[in-house]
Amino acid sequence: MNAPWHGKKIAVFGDVTADRFADGRATRISNEAPIPVIVVNNRRVSPGCGGNALMNVLSLGAEPLLCAPLGDDLPGQQLRAYLDEHGLTSKFCYDHKQPTTTKTRILAAQQQVARFDEEHPVAELSEQQQQEIYTLLKELRAETDTILVTDYGYNWINPTTLAMITELWANGLIVCDPQAHKQATYPGVHVMKPNLKESMFMTDTHDMENTDAHVEQLGRQLIEKYSMEFVVITRSECGMSLIEKDGDATHLPAHALTITEVSGAGDSVAAMLTVALAGGMSRVEAAELANLAGSVSVSHPGLYHVRYEDIQNLQKAKAA
Repeated sequence: MNAPWHGKKIAVFGDVTADRFADGRATRISNEAPIPVIVVNNRRVSPGCGGNALMNVLSLGAEPLLCAPLGDDLPGQQLRAYLDEHGLTSKFCYDHKQPTTTKTRILAAQQQVARFDEEHPVAELSEQQQQEIYTLLKELRAETDTILVTDYGYNWINPTTLAMITELWANGLIVCDPQAHKQATYPGVHVMKPNLKESMFMTDTHDMENTDAHVEQLGRQLIEKYSMEFVVITRSECGMSLIEKDGDATHLPAHALTITEVSGAGDSVAAMLTVALAGGMSRVEAAELANLAGSVSVSHPGLYHVRYEDIQNLQKAKAA
C-alpha cells in the first residue's frame, strides 16, 4: 500500500555538499607519523547536508525537486550524476560559479579514521544572480505547493533567498529545518523543526532543562517570534514536542530502539514531517510519523534513508 504522499512533488531548497567516501583497510602504521596507512579499494560520492533530506524525501515515496548551489567542478558534476542515477532532476540547481563544498571521509573496516572538509559558502549574490535564482524558484513553484528549507549554514539560505521563498510559497507550505548560527533568521516560514539546541539559540535561552513545560515555553516563543502556526522540537532521548499556536502541546516519547548513529536523524525527521503534511496528514499525525522516522534513522549505521516500509514495520511492532 502506497503512502498518502506517494508521488507528491516536494521542493527541497538547501545547502548540499558532496560527501566523498574512501573505503579501505588499515595495513600498517606510517613511518612518517603515528597514523594508519589506509589502502583504498572503493570511492563513492553522495549528496550530504540538505542532500540527505532530499534522499529521505525520495526514499519515503515522494518526488523531491532539488534547488541547491552546485559548482561546475568535479564534485558538482558527481552530484548531478548521482541525481540522474536516482531519477532526480538537477534542472532547478544553480551554478553559482564557486567550488562545491565537499566533505571527504576516510574509512577503514567501516570505521571513520579521518575527515577533511573543503568549505565554500555562497558569496553575496549579485543582482543578476538574484534574478536567476528567483526565476528558478518561480519555475519550481509551478511544480509544487510544498517546500522544505534545510539550512546548514553555507549561506544559500539567506534573507534574500528566503524572502523569495516566502513570497512565492505564501499560499503553500514552507517547512524549515533551521541551523543555530549568527545569521539564522526565518521570517515567513509556516512550520519549523529545530532541535533543542537550535530552539534555545533562536530564543536566546540558556541552561534550560529538557522538560515538557520548558520545551513548550520555547516553542511558544518561536511561534510568536516567527508568526508560525506550530513548531516541532526534537529532544534527543526525550522524544519530540509539537506545540501549536492555538492548541495544546503534544509530547511524543522516544521509541526504545538501539541507537547506532545519530547523524542525519534530523534530516529524516524533517523529510517525514514535510511529506506527511503535504500528504494531508494532521499536525499530530505528521509529528508522530516524524518521531518514528527519527527512531528508525538512529537505529541504522551511517546516513540512513528512511522508507515508508520502515515506518509501517515500527508501527506494527508498537501495536503488537
